[in-house]
Amino acid sequence: MGYGNHSKSLFLSLLLNFCAGLRQHKKRGKQPIRTGNIGHLQTCCSAQRFCLYTKDKVKLVSCLVSYHASLESAKVGIIRPIRHRGDPLLAQVAAPVRDPEAVGDLIADLLVTMQAAHGVGIAAPQIGVGSRVIVVASRPNRRYPDAPQMDPVVMINPEIVAQSGEQVWGEEGCLSVPNCRGQVLRSQDVVVRFWDPQGRFQEQEWSGFIARIIQHEVDHLQGTLFVDRQPRQCYQVEA
Repeated sequence: MGYGNHSKSLFLSLLLNFCAGLRQHKKRGKQPIRTGNIGHLQTCCSAQRFCLYTKDKVKLVSCLVSYHASLESAKVGIIRPIRHRGDPLLAQVAAPVRDPEAVGDLIADLLVTMQAAHGVGIAAPQIGVGSRVIVVASRPNRRYPDAPQMDPVVMINPEIVAQSGEQVWGEEGCLSVPNCRGQVLRSQDVVVRFWDPQGRFQEQEWSGFIARIIQHEVDHLQGTLFVDRQPRQCYQVEA
C-alpha cells in the first residue's frame, strides 16, 4: 500500500517549510542546513539526510522530489498488538522465510509497532507471526535513554554463526514481558548471517548493546524469552 494523497500533501508541506526555512537561514549566513529524519516519515522508510546550501534551491527541490518518489514505493505498516508472556506462539520455534522479498508488509508492521512501543528491537512472533524475521534498531528512547543510535536493520532468517568467548551481564527488558527488567549474561560480540529485504545475503559483526539486542531477538525465534535465561536481579519497572 503506497502513501497516496496523504503523502503528496505532506510533501508539499515539507517543501514549503524548507523554503521558509531557507529564507530565514539566508539572513544568518550561508552555512549548510543539515536536516535529519523528517517527522513521522522515518516510520515508513529509512533515514535520508540532506546537506543543502541556501543558494542551491534547485538542488533542494531535486532532493525533495527524489525523496517523495522513494516514499511512493514504500509500504505503510500498521501497529499490531504485541503478544505477551504466556502466549503459546512466543514459546514456539519460528519457521524459516522462503522468499525474503515477500515479507515487506510484515517488516513494515514490525517497524511501526516497535517504534510505537519505544523498543530497540522486535521479532515477528511478538506480533503474532511465526516467521524468522527480526528488526534491530537501537536508538535512545524513554525505555533505553542511553542506547546507541543506528539505522534499523532487518534480518530475515538470521543465524548467529560466531560469538565471542567474553560474556557480560547487561540489563534487558522485553516488549512481551512488560514492566520487567533483569541482568542477562550475553556474548560481547556476535557474527550474524541473514538475508536482507532485497533478497541479498549478508554477514556482519556487532558488539556491545547491539549484539545484545540481536541475541535477544534471535532468542524469540527459538521460543525463548529473556526471563527464561534465569536473569539475575530481576525487578519491576514502569512501562
